[in-house]
Amino acid sequence: MRIVFIRHAQSYNNQLWQDLLAKHRGQAKPAEAHYDQIRSIDPGISDVGKLQAEALARTVRHTVLTPSPPINAIPGGYGGQEEGDRANRVMLASSPMRRALETAQPLLDALAGGIEGIDFKGAFVQPLFYEFGGCFAPNPNRELPSSLGDGKSRARSIEELAGAAFIGLSGMTASEIREEFGSEWQCSSSMEDGWYDPTQGRETLQQMLGRARKVVEWIYKMAASRDVDTLLVVTHQDFGCLVLRMLLNADHPQWLFNTSTTALEVTASFAPRISSSMSTADSEAAAAAARKAKKEVAEGSNTETSTESEGKKEALQQRRSARKTYRTACLLWANRTDHLLLRYGGGGGGGVVGGMEGPAARHQVPAATSSLMEMLTF
Repeated sequence: MRIVFIRHAQSYNNQLWQDLLAKHRGQAKPAEAHYDQIRSIDPGISDVGKLQAEALARTVRHTVLTPSPPINAIPGGYGGQEEGDRANRVMLASSPMRRALETAQPLLDALAGGIEGIDFKGAFVQPLFYEFGGCFAPNPNRELPSSLGDGKSRARSIEELAGAAFIGLSGMTASEIREEFGSEWQCSSSMEDGWYDPTQGRETLQQMLGRARKVVEWIYKMAASRDVDTLLVVTHQDFGCLVLRMLLNADHPQWLFNTSTTALEVTASFAPRISSSMSTADSEAAAAAARKAKKEVAEGSNTETSTESEGKKEALQQRRSARKTYRTACLLWANRTDHLLLRYGGGGGGGVVGGMEGPAARHQVPAATSSLMEMLTF
C-alpha cells in the first residue's frame, strides 16, 4: 500500500505565528508566549491556504496518484487479478481538525467527481490524526504555585504548571463535521461527543508518542488488509513527522511544508495462528492442541537444562515472529510541493520538483506567485 502524508494548508494560526515572529523581531520565546494567548483553538485555513488546497486538488492526478515508478502489485495480484487489470483503489483520511478538513475537502470533491484510473473508496475522519496538544485553550482559572521546589519536586511542579495553563475541549462532534463538510465524511462512533478527551487537558509528549504508536499499528493493518492501494492522509506538522519517523526508524523529516506530500510504500502481512476460515470444530481442535503443547512445555521446563530451555524459548519466539507479521516501510519521496508550481508557476516553473529545494524553486516562478511560494517554503 502506498500512503501519502499531506500536511494541511496554511492555517490562520500559521499566518498568526509568522506575523508575531516578525512583530517580536525573530525572538521565538516572546512570540510563542504571545501566540499561546491569542491562537485560535481550531482554526480554518487562510486565503493563501485556500489557494494551496485548490492547487493540490487540481493536480492530484498527476502529482500524487500517478507517481513514477507506478504502484507495485502484490505478486499474483489481488483476488486473482493481474497487475494493471484494475484501477488504483484510493481512500482519503483526514485529521478531525478544521484546517485539515478544509484542506481535504477539495481533494474529496475531485476524487468523488471521478478521475480516470481511480477507484475512489471513500473518505473518513481518523480521530487519532490530530496535532500535538489536542484541542485546548488557556485556563482562565490558572493558579501559579508559590514555589517550584527543587530536584524531582521541581520537575513535577513544572509539569503541573504546564498542565494547569490550559484546559481541554472536546472538539467538533461527528454530526457537526458531517453538517459542515458533508455526509460523504465517515466518522467513528467514538466522535459522537467530539474527537478529543477534554479531561487530558493539553496533550503531553508522552501521550502523543502513545497515540503515534497506535496510528503506526493502524497503518500496517490497513496495508495488510490489501483493500486499498493508495491512502491519502491529511494531517499535521508535529504529529505527521513523528509517525513518519516511527515508520522509517529515522530522524527525518523535521519539517513539512503546507500541502507538501510525503509518500511511503508500506508492506505488511499477518498470519494468524488459527485461521478465521477454519470450521468451528477445527478451530477448537487447534486451540486445544495449542493449550496441550503449552502445558507440555511448562511441565518439561522443570527437568530440562537451562540451555535447552533457552533454546526452546528462542525457537518458539522466532516461529511466532515469522507467523505474526512481515513489515516494511520505504520512503518514495519527501516534502514535495511541485503541485503549486504546476498550478501557479506558469512558464517559469521549469518543472521544479521538491519542497526541500524551496529557495531554488522561488527563483524559477513568476514574481506574481513569489508570495505564495514564500508561504509554501516557510
